[in-house]
Amino acid sequence: MARTPKPAENGLPQTRQFFTTPGSSLGLKIDNVADSVRQIKHGLSYQKLVEFQHTSRLPMESIARAIHLPRRTMVRRKKSRRLNQHESERLVRLSLVFEKATNLFGGDKTAANVWLNAPCKALGHVAPLAVAETELGARAVEDIIGQLEHGVFA
Repeated sequence: MARTPKPAENGLPQTRQFFTTPGSSLGLKIDNVADSVRQIKHGLSYQKLVEFQHTSRLPMESIARAIHLPRRTMVRRKKSRRLNQHESERLVRLSLVFEKATNLFGGDKTAANVWLNAPCKALGHVAPLAVAETELGARAVEDIIGQLEHGVFA
């Protein structure tokens, strides 16, 4: 008899998912740098944004803010079915941070999202998701995740 996963606080079933391939939360395989760069330069499809939102369970508004995609621009991207190079690069950056945070919490997306949205003392009491809006900030968040993985409490 199969057991039904217990609902998390947000009402969604609690599932665990580990991300072993960078970009897999977008449906990408970032194992070949040249192909990845080509895809980003060409612009990812709008569907990759939707897929990431579904996989991450982050609100679309939070994702849009993190990748600097205003509402009106999002409407245009949805119509054209393609993100530009800069939006694509920021979406990949966000997905990598999300994947690392999720793996830190044993594949628990809910716990990762709570951590990403909570003020972090090591980041000047700013939420990791907000800090990850820039390349330098994303690297800082990844450094903190690495420290936590190795038992160094940030």
